[in-house]
Amino acid sequence: MNGQDLEERVANIEQKLEFVVTRDELAEVLRSLHLRFDKMENRFDTLENRFDTLENRFDTLENRFDKLENRVDANSVRLESLTAQFNSFRDEQRLANEANGKAWEKLDGQMALAEADRERLFVKLGSIETALENHGISVD
Repeated sequence: MNGQDLEERVANIEQKLEFVVTRDELAEVLRSLHLRFDKMENRFDTLENRFDTLENRFDTLENRFDKLENRVDANSVRLESLTAQFNSFRDEQRLANEANGKAWEKLDGQMALAEADRERLFVKLGSIETALENHGISVD
């Protein structure tokens, strides 16, 4: 074995050693990448669970909002009904007050006429009494 063969063998061994080191380094890099991917997968799973939780909460809030919206709609219908009833009652009261006012005016007019008729009646009765007394008839 000469020096050149020895140098070639040493160079060949160095290359193999480099390959072994590189292969070991690559294996370590791959293990590290696998660990990182596992951590990322766990984080993704955690984020996915959080997202699902948020989605459930959103659905719950949406259901509550729908219920509130239904209540508002029902209350609006009730309010419209009560408003219509109040307007109807108000119109009835206005008509009743107008009719009542007219009735009082009519009654007042009739009372005035009755009072005038009564006074005329008393005047006539007084003149009849006077006429009877003038004829000698006593009226008590």
